[in-house]
Amino acid sequence: MSPAPTPMPAPAAEPARTLAVRAINPKGFHMIACDVRGPETARRPIVCVHGLTRHRGDFEPLARALAGERRVVCPDLAGRGESDWLPDPSDYHVAQYNCDLTIVMAATCRGEVDWIGTSLGGLC
Repeated sequence: MSPAPTPMPAPAAEPARTLAVRAINPKGFHMIACDVRGPETARRPIVCVHGLTRHRGDFEPLARALAGERRVVCPDLAGRGESDWLPDPSDYHVAQYNCDLTIVMAATCRGEVDWIGTSLGGLC
């Protein structure tokens, strides 16, 4: 009897492309960092937004798993991860995050998106 065939290893996931997206706030401009994985031509992109005290890395395992079939965009909200801090602390609010995320989606997505958000990321 011959030995069982050795399974082929899964192909290595492509590394994320980290983008710096220029956004606007009441005092000027700031940069939003985001990771993008998967083909640009994939069906509806998935945008993954972290909670209040977290960062885009929370979605790394999910993004790797989905990137073969979907475009996955994982931004850092302003003041978190590698994104810029806002000059005025009173500008940290859902309306500002929504403006930032709209700009991120305009830069990385086409048409409608699927949204995955935890905590604050679910409110945006």
